[in-house]
Amino acid sequence: MATMIAPKDLNAQIDHFIARLKRRQVIGSWQVSVETAILLRQVVSISRWNNVDVLLETVKSVGKRLVAAQPQELAIGNIVRRVLRLIREENSTFSGQEENGNYDSQNTPGPRPAPQFTSSSSMYNLLGNFQKEPTSSANNFTLKPEIIQGIQEIVEELENIYVNISGQALEHIHSNEIIMTCGKSKTVETFLKTAAKKRKFQVIVAETAPLYHGHEMARSLALAGIETTVIPDSAIFAVLSRVNKVILGTHAGNFYFV
Repeated sequence: MATMIAPKDLNAQIDHFIARLKRRQVIGSWQVSVETAILLRQVVSISRWNNVDVLLETVKSVGKRLVAAQPQELAIGNIVRRVLRLIREENSTFSGQEENGNYDSQNTPGPRPAPQFTSSSSMYNLLGNFQKEPTSSANNFTLKPEIIQGIQEIVEELENIYVNISGQALEHIHSNEIIMTCGKSKTVETFLKTAAKKRKFQVIVAETAPLYHGHEMARSLALAGIETTVIPDSAIFAVLSRVNKVILGTHAGNFYFV
């Protein structure tokens, strides 16, 4: 029977991350996503597994523990699903190459194809009950480097997400517009600051009581030279008719269906 052996230092890393999640020492979808991806990269790299089925079960098991530690951080489940999909895709690619007799462990893999989604896909059963998947002959020596590389690409994508999003700012924000936002979002903040380098516009920030993160957001935008006004949450309806666009940050991140 196939088994996976987790070294003590890996278990210690998992337990440490779970403890930080429970203490709310890792906050925000971006930080949670990056650290989850890095931890799963360690799981793939350090764990001693002898086939893909064992690795899938291991990643799902770790994912359930992380989700249980902080259920409100939906980004955790999203990253786990991306890694599960990556493992299946790499295994499928290997199986296809093996059947065609074209597999060469020395070949450098090309760009990864974009995931194809179907209407029957569901994200709700990804960390729950799975249908039994066929066991592949691919092993850790064959797939481990490819999977680690794929997870590293996910990490790099997350690390560059602010740059990628803010690069589209000039396409959406025009001169003399009035933009409304709510609270504080690092993504929205970077987006607006990038647009302000070439556009002149005003920003109205709702203060979001009782935490009043809107004040911090307004202060940061004002320091960047953006004309900014803070309003109480109760005044949103009164000024909404003057607003050209409402830009809000999201917390859960991207959903990937498998």
